[in-house]
Amino acid sequence: MARTFYDNLAINQDIELDLSMLEATGAITHDESKNHIIATLHNTPIWQALAAGRYGLRFHEANSEYLDAPVADTTALNFTSTDYSLAVWLSAGHYDDDDMIIMGRYSVDAAPAHIPGSGWELYYYDPNNTITLRHSHNSLAPNLTSSSFSRGWTYDGDMHLFGATRIGGAMQHYRDGYPIATTVEASGMLDPDTNVTYDLVIGCRFTKDTHYWHGRLHRPRAWSRGLSDDDHRFIWEMERDWFGV
Repeated sequence: MARTFYDNLAINQDIELDLSMLEATGAITHDESKNHIIATLHNTPIWQALAAGRYGLRFHEANSEYLDAPVADTTALNFTSTDYSLAVWLSAGHYDDDDMIIMGRYSVDAAPAHIPGSGWELYYYDPNNTITLRHSHNSLAPNLTSSSFSRGWTYDGDMHLFGATRIGGAMQHYRDGYPIATTVEASGMLDPDTNVTYDLVIGCRFTKDTHYWHGRLHRPRAWSRGLSDDDHRFIWEMERDWFGV
């Protein structure tokens, strides 16, 4: 397969998801990575123009708006035994639900059978302005859960670039290209369990019926390698002008 300019960019090495949202209209958005995932818009989140001809999506929680991509097409996002990184531009809005899912490929424990959860989930907790990245969500057996979180993600209407790098048991969060204080459970970031049941979701819970995102999202990305501090800074410097920051 011929390499393109996109492939030759160092930042795009080992990229597994890049929903650049260039369509600016319609009910699907295409992945620019080699996986060619197609994410479908549900309940019409609003396409919104950004600077420099770029577009993002505005979600309204009351309308149950979200994106998803089929489980069969997103196995590259399991990250069950690899380092990985995430990045997404976001602006959280204050609404009814305390927990708002940003994106994830996961499930959670199921009572009364107490089936362990699996995968990874990224979500925003409104009351204390926290973003958490969690593996293998299992509230019934906390030793099977591992998570990291960072604070200070206020719903101020401005777009911010969230980033995260997982290397082994360590996790580092980034805001606007710089590493920020990140709390990781004492057990470290355990490998996510294999997730073979649920789709990739953006803007809602894995069941697609609650914890909807309220606010704006642009260009969710994932890599199967740990991005460096310089990599996260590069993304910020390249894209900040889209938002006038």
